[in-house]
Amino acid sequence: MLKKGASITNIVIILSSWGVIKIPMLANEVKFLGIKFMGIRWVLTVISIFTMGYFMALFVKTRDLPKPEMESKERILTIKQEYCIGCGVCVKLLPEYYEIRDNKAFVKQDPKEKSQIAVIVKMADKCPTKAIVVGQSE
Repeated sequence: MLKKGASITNIVIILSSWGVIKIPMLANEVKFLGIKFMGIRWVLTVISIFTMGYFMALFVKTRDLPKPEMESKERILTIKQEYCIGCGVCVKLLPEYYEIRDNKAFVKQDPKEKSQIAVIVKMADKCPTKAIVVGQSE
C-alpha cells in the first residue's frame, strides 16, 4: 500500500530524473569538466530530486488534485473532457442538458424520452470538436 502523497512524490522524481539525468549530458560533463565534477553534480542532483519529491508530497495533498468526473456506463450523453474547448455551443442550444463549469461543458441530465435524442444528436453535430457523444444506454 502506498503512503498518502506517494503518487506526487513518484511524479516529481520521475519527471525530474528524466529532465536532468541523461547519459549524453553526463558524458559531456566527463569530457569537458571531469569525472569528479560529474559525480558530485549527479549525487547532488539525485539528493535534490528526492528532497523535492518529499516536500511536494507534504505540501500537495491528493484531495487537492483535480479528479476526472466519473461517467456512468448508463449515461446516454457524455462529453469527452479532453476534447471540450468550452465554447458553449451546446449550452446555448440546449441549456436544459448542458452547463459550463471551469471552462468545460458538463451534462446536467440525460434525455428522458427517445424523441429527445434526435434533437440532441442534431445539436451534437454542431460541436466544433466533436466532444459530445450520444450513445444508447446499455
